[in-house]
Amino acid sequence: MGLFGKPSPPPPPPPSKQLPPLIDGAAAALDSFTAAVRGARTPLTDGAVAQAAVIAALLPLDALKTRLQIMHTTRPSVVRSSLAVAGDWYAGLLPAVVGALPYGALTFGSYEVAKEVLAERAPGLPRRRRLVLAACIGDAVGSLWLAPAEVVKQKLQTGMYPNAATAVRVMARTDGPGAFYQGYWALLARDLPARAVQLAVYEALKARLLAAGIGAAAAPGAGAGDKSAGVRRGRPTAGGGATAAAAASSSASASSSSTPLSTPVAVALGAASGAITGAATTPLDLLKTRMMAQRGGAGNLYANLVHAAVQSVRVDGPATLFRGVLPRAAYTGASAAFFFGAYEAVKRVHAAAAVAGRGAGAGGRGPTAGVAGAVPRRVVSTAVGGHDAPSQPVPRGGGGLLAARRRSTARVARFYARPA
Repeated sequence: MGLFGKPSPPPPPPPSKQLPPLIDGAAAALDSFTAAVRGARTPLTDGAVAQAAVIAALLPLDALKTRLQIMHTTRPSVVRSSLAVAGDWYAGLLPAVVGALPYGALTFGSYEVAKEVLAERAPGLPRRRRLVLAACIGDAVGSLWLAPAEVVKQKLQTGMYPNAATAVRVMARTDGPGAFYQGYWALLARDLPARAVQLAVYEALKARLLAAGIGAAAAPGAGAGDKSAGVRRGRPTAGGGATAAAAASSSASASSSSTPLSTPVAVALGAASGAITGAATTPLDLLKTRMMAQRGGAGNLYANLVHAAVQSVRVDGPATLFRGVLPRAAYTGASAAFFFGAYEAVKRVHAAAAVAGRGAGAGGRGPTAGVAGAVPRRVVSTAVGGHDAPSQPVPRGGGGLLAARRRSTARVARFYARPA
């Protein structure tokens, strides 16, 4: 009791234990990252294994390109003699594979987190710009793992160290952790435009072929004479005129990304887009190679990317920027052919499964008729569904869930299109 018999006021509630904003935001970002990776773990794992296999198969081409790029002469006799004593063409295989395995998960998860943060903090920014910025952030985070592996790989390819263990031990003792990020910014300067160029070239070539009625895979369940599988040519009709042509052209453009290609066409387009990208970005790749292949410490010839460009042109001439262009174009072309061939094959499988799921949900007796109705109502997060909007429930029937998985697979797979 208080004075004059009045009851005492209740004690104030204890202060709530709230995390500092920075820690709370980091925890939320980690949760988003984990959800994104967990929701797409199957395509991420498949993509990592496939990427490692491609790297292992094509490593001699990469080694040839690296050894040509560090040479300061183009005299054929000197080049031949240098390559003859260059050593193991599979040197650097272990760091190359180790660098490739978690790269996709780190890049994809960081991209999802950045996309959500930008949608929340910068809603006025156009969506396309937000996605480009999020992709750049994802690459920057993924390259934190990739750069050390690339540095060790290229030092082994140039014969600087006999094996990866020796390289790591000497580099850490001589220059510390910074030795493993020698050329990090050069790596980003190469990869960001290379990814954009490769996907743009592939989608442009694909849209042209589909608009001409060439290359589309047969629709699931379509007969040999059914032409609805592809994207038909947008020609004006007698009654529709230019409006009908514009509508058909717009529809073809919008559907080209989601229309699966036949395997031979996908392989050919992948090889073309990869080779074009590799050739166009060879100067950036050469600068990255020369930055990463330095001995470190006082033995470094280049202080940064700009200095490497200036010195390379001044000492070896402008043509040196395209040294190694043929093995690089062959490497990126073969890698992209394998990737896009597998990518379009996965899209065809998911498209067929989605059609079967819709048929089963409608009461059909297709291959999934006994399973689709048993799919529980669940929520697909933004990491899987690929939407900026809040998570949407997927009804029974399997079609929506399969479509969400297909979108997830497509978006994950694009992160493995990075030209090496």
